Amino acid sequence: MRVVHFNTYGPFGGAGKAAHGIHSGLLAAGCDSWMIVAKKAGDHHRVIEAGNHHWDESSTIASRKGGPISDFSADLSWLSRRYPYEVDLPVVPDVIHMHWIAGFLFAYDIHQLWLRYRTPVVWTMHDMSPLTGGCHYSGGCDGFTRRCGRCPILRSNYEGDTSRRSWISKSRWLRDVPITLVGASHWSLQVAERSSQFRDAPRVRIPSGIDDAVFRPRRREGARKLLRLPVDAQVIFIGAANHRDTRKGMRYIVEALGLLGALLGPGPPPIVLTVGAGAGKYPELLPFQCFNLGQIADDRLMALAYQAADAFVCASLEDAGPMMIPESLLCGTPVVAFDSSGLGADLVRKGVNGYLAKSPNAHDLARGIHEVLSQAAAGTITPQSCRDSVLSQCGARAQTDGYLMLYDRLMSAR
Repeated sequence: MRVVHFNTYGPFGGAGKAAHGIHSGLLAAGCDSWMIVAKKAGDHHRVIEAGNHHWDESSTIASRKGGPISDFSADLSWLSRRYPYEVDLPVVPDVIHMHWIAGFLFAYDIHQLWLRYRTPVVWTMHDMSPLTGGCHYSGGCDGFTRRCGRCPILRSNYEGDTSRRSWISKSRWLRDVPITLVGASHWSLQVAERSSQFRDAPRVRIPSGIDDAVFRPRRREGARKLLRLPVDAQVIFIGAANHRDTRKGMRYIVEALGLLGALLGPGPPPIVLTVGAGAGKYPELLPFQCFNLGQIADDRLMALAYQAADAFVCASLEDAGPMMIPESLLCGTPVVAFDSSGLGADLVRKGVNGYLAKSPNAHDLARGIHEVLSQAAAGTITPQSCRDSVLSQCGARAQTDGYLMLYDRLMSAR
């Protein structure tokens, strides 16, 4: 089976790593898989850079007073006539698989690829951008359930603004393309069902596949010594690609950890371990000692952070993933998350592998952190129970099998 994936970036960033994980899993299963990207970093097997003339990030990033809007990528099919489908593909694909393609492919380009190859198209929703007029996440706006316009991210009161034009472009060029949407979480599928763009499209849930050979349990004491962390204190791990992103809910974590002190009994206070851009601010905001690992690109180092922790806390308010939840659980570390987090709602079970707090309730989040730390100390939640709860869904092989079954079904129907 020949599959060609398209993603804006190579294997870096959340969507790039996820797309490359799917590609790598298919290769390991004997699939003839290729990945075409606009911007490549490093040398990776069968990952091809399309070339700079197909890369125009600035053309899709909207702007407003104060600077560019990085969380809005317009579809400019009505303005642009670039032809990335004319790049010689390494194989004639049986399946075309779209991932996060902002700034790389527009709706017109997807339509032309389909006209050329007449093959099923799969689109994995790494965020909400396939469904909207440009925003990566709607932030509570329901414009995507209609035809967008008056976009709050653009601070627009104009019905025919860039978000409406983007929506119309997608509708015009994609209405006849046989696209199957894939979501890693039920949240993604529910959002797609509400979408005016794709509510009638087939939808499939295939959870994110994690390298379970890397993300696995190990002794906490050993992981802490390698990271030079105190061995005798409980460790609360918080992480995000960008802690400044309000969607990640870090303000609720700060509030919850401020409330946690009143819930704790005697004994040494916990410490906080952080990962990601902007995490250096926490020592000034939290009542606990903080250790910051900065930005981490190496999966083995990231696994050490989970393995060193007694609990991982995720406060995402909108998220198609996040992948950090199954990574933590596969490492045997319980998770405290808001019920608005896609994979949190799917995977976290009270008393088994963590605590699901009501969103956006910092008091309930603090209660969950305290409960999970107590259960981890008492051994009622164990590393093995955390790993076993998700391995059949989120192991690398489970994801690969899910996509192979989907490809087979689409090809048979074709």
